[in-house]
Amino acid sequence: MSDLDFLERIVPMAASSVDRLEQVPARLAFLFDYSAARALAAPDIHAEALASREVIGALAEELRQCGPLADRDAFRAAASRVRVRTGQKGKALFHPIRLALTGEAEGLELDLAVPAIEAAAALQASGIRRIPGAAERAEAFASALGIEH
Repeated sequence: MSDLDFLERIVPMAASSVDRLEQVPARLAFLFDYSAARALAAPDIHAEALASREVIGALAEELRQCGPLADRDAFRAAASRVRVRTGQKGKALFHPIRLALTGEAEGLELDLAVPAIEAAAALQASGIRRIPGAAERAEAFASALGIEH
C-alpha cells in the first residue's frame, strides 16, 4: 500500500467522526503519536490498566503469536481469543485493549482503528516516522506496566 492509498483509507474514518477539520489531527493521534509511557502517565489510564493487567498481558501474548490484524475479522478473532483466555467481555475486555493499542480512552471503533494501525505499520518508504504495529504497541504497554511474559 502506498502512502497515498493509506491516507485515502484513513481520512474518511477520521472525517466521519469530527465536526470541524481542526479535529482531524487529534482523532488520528493514535496512529501517528502513540506512546505507551505517555498514555500511562495519565492517572485514569494508569489505574484502569493496572486493574486490567490480565487482559493486557493476554493481548500482548496473543499478538505475539497471531500476526498482523489486517482487517476487522482478524481483530475480532484475536479479541475473542483474549476473551476466552481471560474470561473478560464487553467493556472489561475492549477498553483495556483500546488503552494498550491506541493509548487513548476513547476514539474510533477498534475494528476500524486496529487495521489502520497495522496498515500504517506496514508502510515502507514513507515520509512519516515509523509507526508501531499492534503487537509492538501491546508489548510496549505491557512492559511499561511491568507485565512479564
